Amino acid sequence: MMKSLTFTALGVALLSTAAEAQLSATIDAGYDDNPFRLSNAFDQRPGGFLEAELRAEHGFDTGFTLDARISRLFSQSEDGDRTQYSATLGFEHGARIFGRPAEFEHHVRIAGLDRTFISRNTGEVGRFGGQAIADRFDQNSVEVRSRADIGLSEAWTLRLQGDGRSRAYESYTGLGLSNLDYDQLFAHVRLRYRQDPTHDAQLGASFGRRVYDDRRGRALDTGFVAGSDLEFSFFSVDASWKYEFLPDHDLRFAYAYDVREDNVTGYYDTTLHSARVRYRYMPSWGNRFSIELERRDFDFDNIPAALIINDEENVAPNDGVRLRLAYDRRLVRTRERELWLDASLTYDDFDSPNAAYVYDRLAFRIGVKFEFSPFG
Repeated sequence: MMKSLTFTALGVALLSTAAEAQLSATIDAGYDDNPFRLSNAFDQRPGGFLEAELRAEHGFDTGFTLDARISRLFSQSEDGDRTQYSATLGFEHGARIFGRPAEFEHHVRIAGLDRTFISRNTGEVGRFGGQAIADRFDQNSVEVRSRADIGLSEAWTLRLQGDGRSRAYESYTGLGLSNLDYDQLFAHVRLRYRQDPTHDAQLGASFGRRVYDDRRGRALDTGFVAGSDLEFSFFSVDASWKYEFLPDHDLRFAYAYDVREDNVTGYYDTTLHSARVRYRYMPSWGNRFSIELERRDFDFDNIPAALIINDEENVAPNDGVRLRLAYDRRLVRTRERELWLDASLTYDDFDSPNAAYVYDRLAFRIGVKFEFSPFG
């Protein structure tokens, strides 16, 4: 009911000020040889897919914005279909802080995801206590965010951001599984240096706290800790540098370090290192080619991989690489409409001390995106 009312309200708002409405439709087709990231021990369910997205946007003279979208993935792979939706109400305005110009953005967003849970330990629809838990990770969430970009000088910009999220999952507590519902708050700070288009450097940090709704912590031998209430603390730092070394050519280097700690025994403590390098070629506006290589190393800090209970989060220590090639080209551009062609090829190769989480994956997609203003 909430979804219907939200999208109806957004649609009425868009049509009532139709002169500035922006609508888009995207259709992608492709092939994925391992959509559930399963190991070679299982049927990896390869197959083609078709994904469609509809999106409606509008910006008002008052600074308010509306954005609604819904997407549906149709897969040849059994149990591979997926539906996602979101609706966002935003507000943007300018001001001055300590005499410096600043831009503010605030939004409230609702979102949802509906998919089938395929266990990476069995290669089949997830089960617990002899019963299927296909909707284990279906979710609905409400998010709020406020962000300020403060111009410190011509070259330096400081971004301050706070956001919160409340997320609810399908409940299987009656079977003995944990309640995954949570509320969280994050604070972010980012410093950007951009003297000219040739160099763009950024340094950021984030701090967060997540509180679960009646979820127990675990002892290091994997048993639940009676009477505990699980919470996570998060900390991350990241840095990036983009360098335009020739006209129309640029390189981007990025590194991120993420830490998660639980408040009970440290069972859920994790560390993630990720590094990326991207080359991009843009010979003309609306014509882009990029190639990106990412290296990731994710680990649980305090427990051996053999003890990890994957029914809780469906994750395990892993490390590996992702290679992605992408091409976008604008085929048509007029005042009222644009037509884009996009294509991408992605290859994953990940290892893990848990054999069920060793996998490789190759996925290709090609599609078109049509953007238009229906009322000129």
